[in-house]
Amino acid sequence: LCDENIVGLEALDGLCELRVASGRDITRETLGDADALWEPTVTRIDADLLEGSTVRVVATATAGTEHVDTSYLEASGIAFHAAPGANANSVVEYVLAALAALRAPWECLDAGGTLGIVGFGHVGRLLWQVADGLGWRVIVCDPWVERDERGERGDSGPEFASIDTLLDCDVLSVHCALTDKPPWPSRLLFDAPRLQRLRAGQWLINAARGEIVDGSALLSRVNAPEPPSLVLDVWEHEPAIDTRLLQSSAVRLATAHIAGYSWDAKWAATCMLAEATFGIAEKELPRPAVIVEPLMMVEANDPVQLAHGLISQRYDILAD
Repeated sequence: LCDENIVGLEALDGLCELRVASGRDITRETLGDADALWEPTVTRIDADLLEGSTVRVVATATAGTEHVDTSYLEASGIAFHAAPGANANSVVEYVLAALAALRAPWECLDAGGTLGIVGFGHVGRLLWQVADGLGWRVIVCDPWVERDERGERGDSGPEFASIDTLLDCDVLSVHCALTDKPPWPSRLLFDAPRLQRLRAGQWLINAARGEIVDGSALLSRVNAPEPPSLVLDVWEHEPAIDTRLLQSSAVRLATAHIAGYSWDAKWAATCMLAEATFGIAEKELPRPAVIVEPLMMVEANDPVQLAHGLISQRYDILAD
């Protein structure tokens, strides 16, 4: 049983008997006699859904797993697979689109400003690689991986620092996982004292999870003098978000948790789940045909205008 919004399900033809349903309509009754369940984040996967069912494999077409009771699955002998990294490139493209469309943060980084990346998983690592290729100065905060990264890369890797050091960066981009695990929980990582330190002229981008930023403290900060500028793709308490944030001029771009929601990311997730469920490598799957218009020539007087002109032909973040 697959959520109908999972891309490329036709590639599973011949591998299994396939049924599809809306993710929001998947219930114990909908499961029927399904052996495997593929779903995105809209379905809560726990005992209420699966107890007594025939499901032996659960796969989520996402990197995040907060909607899955993995302890229950393990205790019940149900295999579980996710798609970490499938949407990394799309999230990085979202960040670049925001920086170019808003112009000021890209110009700042081009002029020697500092990009602070919070989280060095699939997304943070790729963003660092791209930013480094653009010649930007980058500082990374991720105490969970810092020691291993320094051991593996030595001086060739990113510059690591504490979260409080990153608060002085010109642009902060948040890409850490949401966790309550000590000693470095990320929930409410950006609390009132840390948000208070952010000043006018700084940029905060959150394309990770809404609960990493204290929503009430953020609302207070944007209503106080000289707030930072914000790009928000994720929100505390989704979908019941605090819409008062949308009224603030400090929120320069607001999107509905779509940074990683591209066709490429969805197809990559489908390939990862197919390999985990059926042992079928991506190269063996028939890739669905996608029509992509050729890029138009862009006449630009500066790098930011050129970047925005090219990026917006593939993804117009201002439209979202």
